Amino acid sequence: MDSLRINQLATILDRVKGTFFALDTRDEFVFVNQNAANLFRRTTVDLIGKNIWQELPELQHLKFHPYYRQAVFGQKELFFEEFYPSLNFWFEVRISPSPEGTLVYLQDITEYKLAQLKLKDVLQYPSFNDAQAKNTNYHLEPDFYQNLVSIIARNMAEGVMLVRHADSKILYANPRFEQMFGYGTGELIGQSTTILNYGDENTDAAQVDSEIRSSIQQEEVTTFEVHNVKKDGSTFWSKATISLYEHLEYGLIGIAVHEDITEQKKAEQALRENEERYRLLADTSLDLIFTNTVDGTITYLSPSCKSLLGYEPEELLGKSSFILFHPDDIKLIMEKIKQTTPESNTIQVTYRCRRKDGSYIWVETYTRSVYDPVTGKPLFASGVARDITERKKAELALLESEARYRTLAKNFPNGAVLLFDKDLRYTIAEGKGLEVIGLTGKQLVGKTIYEILTAKTVACLETPYRAALAGNETIFEMPYTDELLYQVYVLPVRNENNEITGGMVVTQDITEQRQMQNALAAETERLAITLRSIGDGVVVTDNAGNIVLFNRAAAELTGWSIQNATGKQAEQVLHLQDSRKDSSRVYPIVDILEGNRVNEITGDIVLLTLQKQKRNISFTGTPLYNKESKLIGAVLTFLDVTEKIYQMDERMKIRNLESLGTLAGGLAHNFNNVLTAIMGNISLVKLNLADGDENQEYLEAAEKATFRAKDLAQQLLTFAKGGSPIKEKTIIKVLLEDTVPYMLRNTGIRCEFNFDANTWSVVIDQAQITQAVQSLVQNAIDSMPHGGLLQIATTNVSVDSEQQPMLKVGNYVLLTITDQGSGIKPEELPKIFDPYYTTKFFGKGLGLPICYSIIKKHEGHISIESELGKGTRINIYLPAALEPINRKANKEDISRTGLGRILIVDDEVMVSEMLAKILQKLGYQTYKTTSGEEALETYRLAHEDNFHFNAVIADLSIKNGMGARELIPKLLQLDPKAKVIVSSGYLNDPVMTNYRDYGFAGCINKPFSIEMLDRILREITQRWF
Repeated sequence: MDSLRINQLATILDRVKGTFFALDTRDEFVFVNQNAANLFRRTTVDLIGKNIWQELPELQHLKFHPYYRQAVFGQKELFFEEFYPSLNFWFEVRISPSPEGTLVYLQDITEYKLAQLKLKDVLQYPSFNDAQAKNTNYHLEPDFYQNLVSIIARNMAEGVMLVRHADSKILYANPRFEQMFGYGTGELIGQSTTILNYGDENTDAAQVDSEIRSSIQQEEVTTFEVHNVKKDGSTFWSKATISLYEHLEYGLIGIAVHEDITEQKKAEQALRENEERYRLLADTSLDLIFTNTVDGTITYLSPSCKSLLGYEPEELLGKSSFILFHPDDIKLIMEKIKQTTPESNTIQVTYRCRRKDGSYIWVETYTRSVYDPVTGKPLFASGVARDITERKKAELALLESEARYRTLAKNFPNGAVLLFDKDLRYTIAEGKGLEVIGLTGKQLVGKTIYEILTAKTVACLETPYRAALAGNETIFEMPYTDELLYQVYVLPVRNENNEITGGMVVTQDITEQRQMQNALAAETERLAITLRSIGDGVVVTDNAGNIVLFNRAAAELTGWSIQNATGKQAEQVLHLQDSRKDSSRVYPIVDILEGNRVNEITGDIVLLTLQKQKRNISFTGTPLYNKESKLIGAVLTFLDVTEKIYQMDERMKIRNLESLGTLAGGLAHNFNNVLTAIMGNISLVKLNLADGDENQEYLEAAEKATFRAKDLAQQLLTFAKGGSPIKEKTIIKVLLEDTVPYMLRNTGIRCEFNFDANTWSVVIDQAQITQAVQSLVQNAIDSMPHGGLLQIATTNVSVDSEQQPMLKVGNYVLLTITDQGSGIKPEELPKIFDPYYTTKFFGKGLGLPICYSIIKKHEGHISIESELGKGTRINIYLPAALEPINRKANKEDISRTGLGRILIVDDEVMVSEMLAKILQKLGYQTYKTTSGEEALETYRLAHEDNFHFNAVIADLSIKNGMGARELIPKLLQLDPKAKVIVSSGYLNDPVMTNYRDYGFAGCINKPFSIEMLDRILREITQRWF
């Protein structure tokens, strides 16, 4: 096929605008053409197998939905026009059903419909004359104008101009034409077309206009390319199609249709420039660039032909390329050519090429065949040939070298020798060691490590292999099986020019050697275990109590070195206290030397280390006797149980808090219901007050008090089992500076802040952490009745499991609060987080337990260090957020223009009544139900009557009935588009913190203000699904 026919076919394909898709009997896409995928802003992969109504729910609200149902149920083809608002397109729709499925075809008729609309406007004659002729004396008669309108309607997408042929005066220009040339509406009427023609130094605009007029006098329709000038002086190219119309009064009138072809002209220029660059590249390339016909006739050779082959390019043009091939290589070349197809049209061949002097050089060629896209037949081939003669010589030398390596490898005992090239491809593989991995040399040679070895083996070998290619040697051990161990030595291989050409691998079986080493090490370890007795701390004394054996574990636990401890009295090294008896000293060695066995496993004995650290230990002691049963000493083994005791205490605190949590959660839930009714009624009264009413101030104060009461309820909810704080990223510095100074007013206590310059943000519930800080600061105030210094600091810390076993590994902000108060007695420290324990006469014992619960539920940790009479330091670890904080948007005003119907589900009458009144004030219609069962039935009946609810507000838990948690799956099954807002005063329930995971569209916590309710309803009801 010639190039003209190819271009014609491409033009036809570009103008295909049809959009179509096919659905099966379940209304799922089985085929989508590219136009349809583009229209729906999806890919074909996204749509295939998906339900049309779920993927494109907006179609259910258009004529398409009932027409589709009618066509499918009646098995009758339907044809109609419809406007798609979301796409701003008009379509001509054809639905063709069959028992196996349905084909839908859409044709874009937007331009046609717009033309119809324009016709309606301009056909109101003589209004056209009024609009178009106010700047000119040119008028058109109605009969002529009807023909004009028809032409405009057919060409609305292009620029259209009417010109009186006699004097080139413009009678009419459509909006597109005015836009193309940069003129305003009606601005061109009466002007000469010469202002639109671009002239240069050889031809002015009038000459161009004259040439255009003369060229169309002989033909009824003329098409040519025109260089135009816009109003602002810029230029562009267009394709102009000019039709002549004979008018009785005005004579010939030209109708010119302009299509902007500027981009096409730019593309043509770019093509010419690319051809020039290609020619320049070919002329300067050191490689030989060539083109051949299908039969091998040479049609082009680049100038490098002279340096590579000794021929001038003109000497070989028109001759067969086969005259240059070595006779022994022609068969290989032909086989490669036969392998080409339109889908795989590039081949690489290495062969010998004859020079003009009769000698041969080795060349490597990459040739690409070009095929006719219609017939699939080859048209021509082009390619690049590179001289690789020197490389071939090097390869031959390498083969000779490899032969020597192979002789060595074959005789290598208990191992193997392998050579690889720069592609990590084995070139030699010999030796008995190959049998271990189940491969032979033949299987390995010619394969890369990626092709022949397992992924696990590649992971071990790739790094040392590449190190060898970089000039480095590597030696390591590698197990081939559970029983065999090999030592692997990888080193570079160099040629006579000291250039690295590959690498060598030498393996040696060291299994027996390693077994001997392991046996010796095992025996040594058994002896060491015997000497140390056990892995716990071990102290052995003589019968006078002097230490004669002190193992490494004992040294680590006590802080004493083995050398310093040996020979000293046991009581001098082992400083033991009984935490149950006011930390009095205990002397287990004395009891043992009296012939008694001792056994202490409670963990109440505290070891004071050389560094004054305290560790809880358990221990066992036994007297030592010789063969004559004479007491010769004592053995004491002890174990650090500090962490075990700490974790037991932590679990006890959690259990105590949970016992309160069960009661607290229920109380807070009911309390929040009452607060919701109070808050709602306050909001209703506020809405009814006139602006400036003095009662407004009192009601706002009542609202604030209600929210303070909500905070009290939140304190109770902090105890609830499984409760989760509502977290957000917070700048802890701001929270502390806003909270602490206010509390210290008139206390005589000075506050000193010390923040890291780049303190991380934290992920917290601001209300809960503020509550915890306030409680801790109040404790500090109580401990310093005569004033003092309160120091508050933050530090960024990264925690691992060894530093803080009670924390997850990660980043934290460490908040420390240090006072100079009275301190805490040592015996009281373990009990301070117990909710049933207090040291204050009027205390309730919940301040520190609340802090403990809050920090724990933030996945943080709190600990206290205190010294009686000197002060207390509190350490709080809070999870850090390294990302920047997004600021919240400003609060929106209340809207009283709510539209739609809201279904209320709440068994508390006072809450339900109040909520209905607020919603009505906001402009909504309300329907109240007291259980999920009643709500589901109400929704079902309304849904069947096409009476839709815009939203449902459902309480999370309802006594003796179905709450929001049980209602949501059934409601979504009935109506997948239902929008349900869950409401509750039980904020710690997982549904409230992760409501979207359960299918809810929104969440609102009791009590709530009218502003909160208005905002969430607007978000929910206006959201596009």
